Amino acid sequence: MAWIAKPGSAEDKFNRWSERVGPTRILLWLSTLFSIVIAWSVFEIVIPKWRILAIIPLFYAAGALATARYFRRVDKPGWLARAVSIFFLMPIILHIAKSVGVTDIVASILQRF
Repeated sequence: MAWIAKPGSAEDKFNRWSERVGPTRILLWLSTLFSIVIAWSVFEIVIPKWRILAIIPLFYAAGALATARYFRRVDKPGWLARAVSIFFLMPIILHIAKSVGVTDIVASILQRF
């Protein structure tokens, strides 16, 4: 038998909130913020004539934000929306992979070939 939260309890409110928001939208918001931070750091690091490169992470941020808004309006998104969301989650996925060490493992495997 499954646990059922009492209506109006904090657990019930959290369950309704998590169903409404969903983990994909939260990750897309994080990807948006992370892309803006990347764009800001690119703008500060590169020389003035190459600062236009900061627009690339901003496109990722805009796409992630638009996808998150789409997920808010749709009950059941299709496979194409899921694929688009994975594409716009790439900055955060690559950051997590690098911090965990997955990129080093893949690089060492590829050096053998």
